[in-house]
Amino acid sequence: MRQPTAFTLIELLVTLAIAAVLATMAVHIWSSHRTRAQKASVRAALAAAMAELEQQHIQAGKYEVPNGVLGQTGGYQLFAQLCHDGNRAQCVEVAAQPMQPDTTCGTLILRSTGERFIQFGDTRQSASHACWP
Repeated sequence: MRQPTAFTLIELLVTLAIAAVLATMAVHIWSSHRTRAQKASVRAALAAAMAELEQQHIQAGKYEVPNGVLGQTGGYQLFAQLCHDGNRAQCVEVAAQPMQPDTTCGTLILRSTGERFIQFGDTRQSASHACWP
């Protein structure tokens, strides 16, 4: 009697199911890595914008806050404004507002005082370690 030399349909379906599970896991891991990389890029852009504003403050003795959007990076728009509370002349903040809704961190805010915040709508809170490591 001759031995079969081909794969059975069950063997092929099991192989496809395993490949589908592995592909799903890979896409999820890639997506979360991409999100972390975008947030790292945004935090670096905020720090660079703040460094530029600090340099202008050193030279002019006051903060020269540009009007409008500073730029875009990683799906975020960067803004600069004077702080809303405290000594407005000595405090400036840069914010990165997501162009797509971000339910984890919302808008990232860095102040010249070193404070870091996240903001959802009008609600501002101290940044968590997940958003500002």
